[in-house]
Order: sequence, then structure tokens, then C-alpha cells
Amino acid sequence: NYAREIMQLFSIGLNHLNQDGSLKRDVGGDPIPTYDNALIIELSKAFTGWTFSGSHDFYTSSYAEEDNINPMMPFEEHHHIGEKILLGGATLPAGQTARQDLEQALDVVFNHPNVGPFVSRQLIQRLVMSNPSPDYIYRVADVFNDDGSGIRGNLEAVVRAILLDREARDLASANGPGYGKLREPILRLAHLLRAFPVLPISGPPTMDRVTISNLDEVFRQSPLFAPSVFNFFLPDYMVPGPLADASIPTPEFQITTEPQTVSSANYLHEGIADGFYGDSSQAGRVSMDLSAVHAFDGDVDGLLDYLDLMMMAGQMSSDLRQRLRTALLSLSTEDGNVGISAIQLLSTAPEYVIEK
Repeated sequence: NYAREIMQLFSIGLNHLNQDGSLKRDVGGDPIPTYDNALIIELSKAFTGWTFSGSHDFYTSSYAEEDNINPMMPFEEHHHIGEKILLGGATLPAGQTARQDLEQALDVVFNHPNVGPFVSRQLIQRLVMSNPSPDYIYRVADVFNDDGSGIRGNLEAVVRAILLDREARDLASANGPGYGKLREPILRLAHLLRAFPVLPISGPPTMDRVTISNLDEVFRQSPLFAPSVFNFFLPDYMVPGPLADASIPTPEFQITTEPQTVSSANYLHEGIADGFYGDSSQAGRVSMDLSAVHAFDGDVDGLLDYLDLMMMAGQMSSDLRQRLRTALLSLSTEDGNVGISAIQLLSTAPEYVIEK
């Protein structure tokens, strides 16, 4: 199963790809699978013999003995020493050690032509937009294949190419119907805590004192607790309706249900005003420093300029600005209510939730 996951989810995907991420097809027009069950079994043989670092034998019977931090260690007597035939007919000769087979098997997978477009597309989805064009994927995959100095898989160069690509930075493109991505709930929370730095707390945050964790019931997400190796949502998910009809991927919408939308809005609204907590404990709260926001009390236009910069990178539309201005001018100016209300309203505004 691990061998399958490495290929399906983390390197090459289910079908052969062109460099622009589009499917290669056979003469009948059908996608061409990248692997079959026989290849899964062969790759799994290359991974045999490994267990937890520091183990006295291959079998770890006590949870306390499991080392989940340090690299695993091999037990050669549990490694399959026969020949393995991997992707593209690459052959691992018989009689190699567990480490030799592991390193060579990873090299075979890493050098498959699918890795560039497969990884590049998903990085673009996480960093810039849910629906990158084939040309965008092609350009980034080209850098993955060769960073200009003959190095393959230089992620620093790949991320630079993603963020500096013309499709990522063209303001005219940003107004298109398929541009941007839904800011998933946990990143919405992280963005708020970065925009308005967290107030100091006494001692380090712990699960029993100050916790922003166990958010699954609120957000359908909790850091490091994806429900499966498929993550919280699938990269090819399309929300039913006009977007699916237009074949526009919308990954984050897979966890955006009506209850989640309401619970997320309630959680953010309360946390902005009173501090954030995990859904299993309200013993401690993490509060944002809103002193810079409160400095604009009585100056709604100055406040909106500041929030436009801190929360929306200067992209607030004139329509949203006017709606917020009208709402804020109707509020009492006591106790920083205007500033808090402004952040609360913006945190659920579609222009903020859809990141561009």
C-alpha cells in the first residue's frame, strides 16, 4: 500500500502526463496508466526490511519503543533480495542491500517524466491558484526538470518560478473567473494571527493551557490531522454546479459545506473579539494584538486603508469598501467595536475568502 501511495499521491499520479499536466492518451483516446498491480508489488519489495530506528529486532512490540523522529533502520534478513523490475523497466539487480534498493528505487520514481508536471501543478494549487493553465504548469515543470544548471527537482527554483510566473503576478488575469483559490479555514486563521500578531502569553502554549487545535469540528481541518493520505481535499475536486460544468478544479470546496461555513464564521468572529481556542478546551485563549487597529477609532477611512493592506494586499474593491464603510459608520465607536467589527466582516467576505 505504501508503494502505491508513493506513486499515486506523491510523485507520478495514476496516468501518464504531458509536461503541461494534460493526460497522454492511447490510440483509442483512453488515459495511459502509469503503473499496475505488478509494479506496485515490485516497488514494495524494494522497500522491505525497514523498521523503527533503535529497534533491537525487526518487530517493535511496545509503542514506547517506536522512534517516529529518526530515520528508519534496515534488517537485511527481512529484505527481499531478488531482482525487482520497476517503472519503465528499470531493474534493481538481485542481492542488493535494503539501502541500495531503497535509494535506487526512489531515483527511478524521481526521474519519471510525470514528477515535474504532477508536483508542479499541486504546488501551484497550494501557493497561487486552484486552476493553473497548461502553459503555467509547463513552465514550472520545465524548471523542475532543469533549474538552469542541470539540477532536477530544485524546489527553491520551482517555488521561485511559481511565484514569479506571469500568470501569478498579472493583475489583469487576477480578475478572471477561474483565478485564485479558496483560502482554506486553517490558513484563514493563520493569516489573521500573522496580520495581527498574537499577544504574549506566560510560558509556551500547551495542550492544557493555550490551544488552537482539535479544530476538525469547526473547520473540518486540524493541523497535521488530515483524515487520510489523500489530504483534507482532492486536487481535482470540482464543486457541483457552474464551476464543475466549466471543468474548474476547486479543491478546498470539498470541505466547504453549509455547516462548516457557519461554524467557521462563528469561530472566527468570536476569536477576533475574545481570543481563539481549540474546540475541546476553552481554558486558554490566543488573542490578537489589535492595538494598531484601535488606533484608527473614529477614522473609518484610515481603518479600511489599513485593513485593505493587512488582510487583502490592497485588492479591496470599491463596492466592498463602500459596503463596509456604511456598516461601520452605523456602529458605536466605544471599546474598539468598529475595528473588531471590521475584521469580523472582512474575515467572511468573499473577496477575502477567495485568495488572489
